Amino acid sequence: SDVDCIEYLRFTQDEVERILAVLEIPTNKRWRSRYRPTPELALCVFLYRMAHPHRLKDCMKVFGKSRSWISTVFNDMVLFLVDKFEQRLQWDMERLNYRQLKIYADAIENKCGAQMIWGFIDGTHRGVARPIHNQEDYYAGAKKEHGIRYQGIV
Repeated sequence: SDVDCIEYLRFTQDEVERILAVLEIPTNKRWRSRYRPTPELALCVFLYRMAHPHRLKDCMKVFGKSRSWISTVFNDMVLFLVDKFEQRLQWDMERLNYRQLKIYADAIENKCGAQMIWGFIDGTHRGVARPIHNQEDYYAGAKKEHGIRYQGIV
């Protein structure tokens, strides 16, 4: 149902179908270990794992597949997306050139008075199980859990 899709994937069924159309995941894509998920199932595994910090054990219950199947399909989807959108994941010299950065910096200065700032760091914390080694490197006191932090400039 759409309620389940939003709960587990953060998208409605219709939105998942629209994403599938845009991604153009080939039905004859070569997956490692000779796995053969449908493009829709592979996308759902990817969205499910990205929506919340699920363990593979949790995914096994939802998708009825083995840990290795889920791990391989998820990782292959990540590689597919990186390969397909690599240029957009790299620094965009046309959109973020000196002239454009100056426009951003001027807008921020006009709004709040801060000079020479063109973006702000934004972060995401993804919780993980407590690691065996170097626990302190992964512990987030504010979240009171272990995790990995991703940061980007917005």
